[in-house]
Amino acid sequence: MKRTLFGLLLTFGLLSSKIVSFKYTSIGNMRLNVTNFGLFGTSFSRYIDPSTGQPYPSMEYPKFSKIERLYKGGLWVGAKTPLGKTVTTGAVDETSVTPGSTQGFEFLPSPSISDTIIEKSSIITSPYYSPDAISEQDFYCSYTDYRDFTTFPPEHVPLGLRVSQTVLVWSYPYIDDVVIVKFVLYNDGYAGDWDSVYIGFYGELASGSRDFWGDDFGTTPYFQHKRLFYDPQNYLVYERNDGYDNLATGYGAFKFLGMYWDSVRVDFDTMRVSYNWWTWRDMRGTVPDTIRYKIMSNGERDPNVDDNYVYTRGYPDPIPLLSVGPIPHVNIGDSIVFVMAFIGGMDLQSLYENASWAQKAFEANFILPAPPPSPHLIAVPDNRKVTLYFDNIPEFARDPFPPHLRDFEGYRIYRGTTYNIEDTSWKLVA
Repeated sequence: MKRTLFGLLLTFGLLSSKIVSFKYTSIGNMRLNVTNFGLFGTSFSRYIDPSTGQPYPSMEYPKFSKIERLYKGGLWVGAKTPLGKTVTTGAVDETSVTPGSTQGFEFLPSPSISDTIIEKSSIITSPYYSPDAISEQDFYCSYTDYRDFTTFPPEHVPLGLRVSQTVLVWSYPYIDDVVIVKFVLYNDGYAGDWDSVYIGFYGELASGSRDFWGDDFGTTPYFQHKRLFYDPQNYLVYERNDGYDNLATGYGAFKFLGMYWDSVRVDFDTMRVSYNWWTWRDMRGTVPDTIRYKIMSNGERDPNVDDNYVYTRGYPDPIPLLSVGPIPHVNIGDSIVFVMAFIGGMDLQSLYENASWAQKAFEANFILPAPPPSPHLIAVPDNRKVTLYFDNIPEFARDPFPPHLRDFEGYRIYRGTTYNIEDTSWKLVA
């Protein structure tokens, strides 16, 4: 099936009175695009970021490498309701995306002007600093599957699902290759109580370099080189290029971290976990909910698409879905907490190390070992010199991770000729 690059065919602003917005993470080593309508990635949109003059990143890893890892992804939630087996999807096999209008993209934010993506930061010198921030870069948003029936396709049957989404990012070297996403799934009652609830994530991982592909980036040949794997012990789906694109080294992945129901931790080992993939365009928006629910709940584990699979069976252009359940019953007004992570690694060992840190962050309720904060800084330029004034906040800061020590060791001053702190021209001068 031929792919044509359309991407997000919408204006990120007013859409049927909804304030549709997106941001990408920038603190860590992964630039992941998130939206307030349940889509992750950009479908390789050609929209240009005015701050860089480059296309908006979809899931770029490492940061500034121009290597993308994810075409698009989205949450799937399925349940048995008085209306039948109902599944709400955040992404399916379509090239163009208009939220709330394209079949299979079934989430929308509210009409409120404040219902956009809110950014907070635990960094005291950040313009987004907030004392209730969880990470160094938090993104908060909310969306539902039942607002504005004038735009939803007539086939859409809502669950009455409201999603509160939190994205967490850190710059610490041990976890800067990870982006964590927490979903709180509320039953707002449109379809009644939910029974036998399954939660999944659709994520088309596809590694490729913009520099290698040039004008052919994101076209049909780009997607013909995926090698896709699943580790059931770690609930980890990961992908690499087959080597044709020699610039796209490393791995992109997503992983399930944990879930809470009725304020109690759910053990995935006691649940039915399903790993399915299909060939591109087999799961378009017209696929009925009964089939989607059957796939989410089948308990199957499809084979890895490795070199041997492709050699013996041909190339399938696989699209993966990882799902878990069932949660027996969710009353109107109750909720489920579901947490996952996007992960990068330049080799398999580093991918697993990063996945381990993502899991540790979840187990520690996102309280991580942290260096002292940077001080507030004022630079006063003069003839052939600059004078720096800064406060002593770092000297008294305590590590948020037990035993909460004051671990300040000293100040360092770097000099550079560019605003890009990733540039290697920056030199330590004091």
